[in-house]
Amino acid sequence: MPTIDQTELAGILAAHQKWRNGEPGGERADLRDADLRGANLRRANLHGVDLHGVDLYGADLRRANLRGANLRGANLRRANLHDADLHGADLRDADLHGADLRDADLRGANLYRADLRRATLYRAKFAGCNLDSVSGIVWAAVGPTPEGRTVIAVWHGPEEGIIVHCGCGRNTPADALAACGDTSDPKRCRKLVKRVVKDVTAWVDGLETA
Repeated sequence: MPTIDQTELAGILAAHQKWRNGEPGGERADLRDADLRGANLRRANLHGVDLHGVDLYGADLRRANLRGANLRGANLRRANLHDADLHGADLRDADLHGADLRDADLRGANLYRADLRRATLYRAKFAGCNLDSVSGIVWAAVGPTPEGRTVIAVWHGPEEGIIVHCGCGRNTPADALAACGDTSDPKRCRKLVKRVVKDVTAWVDGLETA
C-alpha cells in the first residue's frame, strides 16, 4: 500500500482538478489502495476520484466533495466526514466504524455491506441509498398504510441513541409516536413504529453485549 504525504497528495489533487477542467497537464487522480491515514482533506474536491481500497483511517474529510467517488472497500474508521458530500458514492464494503457523518449527504450512495457501527449519523441524509446488509442501520418496510407504503428507518448512534425516520419526520421514538397522531390512522402508525423500535432496540442490546 503506497504511502502518500500531504505535499504529494496536494499535487495529485491539483492535477485532478486540471483534468476535470480540461486544462493542460491534468490527470485523473488514482488513489487506489493508498495509505492516507490521518490525511488532511478538509474541503478537498475528490469528485470522481478512484479511492478503491484506500486507507483513510482518522482522516479529516470535513466538507469534502466525494460525489461519485469510488470508495469501495475503503477504510474510513474514525474518519471525520462532517458535512461531506458523498452523493452517489460507491461505499460497498467500506469500513465506517466510528466515523463522524454528521450532516453528510449520502443520497443515492451504495452502502452495500458497509460497516456503520458506532458512527455518528446526526442529520445525515440517506434518501435513495442502497443499505442492503449494512451494519449499524436497520431499515424496515411496512405497510400499506392509508398514506401508501411507508418505510420506517431506525438507527442507533453513540450521541443520538435510537432515531426513527418515517416519511419527512426524523425523531426520537417518543416524538415519532406522538407524530402518529397527525396521520390518518394513528393507531396503526403507533403499532408499526413500536414494532420497528422494538426490533432495533433488541439489535442494539445484542450488539453491545456481543
